Amino acid sequence: KICAALGLAATWMIIYLSNTQLLQIAFFILGFSASGQTIGFATIAEHFKKQFVGVGFGLNNTLLMAVITINSPLIGLLLDSTNQSTASLNEYLSAFNVLIITATIALITAIFFIKETYCKSVVDFTILNPTSTTKEANT
Repeated sequence: KICAALGLAATWMIIYLSNTQLLQIAFFILGFSASGQTIGFATIAEHFKKQFVGVGFGLNNTLLMAVITINSPLIGLLLDSTNQSTASLNEYLSAFNVLIITATIALITAIFFIKETYCKSVVDFTILNPTSTTKEANT
């Protein structure tokens, strides 16, 4: 939650602020907020059974790349839709709002859909009782 909020704040600062010192701070905060991706892998490991953790990691990486794959052309499409040979600063700012929307979706997801597990697996494991299965097999 903290990383998503920092990422949203840093993205907003990078897009709308022009002070060099504040931009340096914003880029540092953005880099720090990217560490949330590492925490995401631990969260995935806590929400998947051991035999499916690799699938969860793959899904995480696929969704991450899908967002990047969609955002880049979308920003370019918004800039091309201005019907001008060169886009103005305001048009760039408008197009970069896609990044703020993406960061806002990440924050909402982190707040409302990811629950703290306190480093414990939330997957229900099936516990087999070998004595009951051998008795049932003999009858």
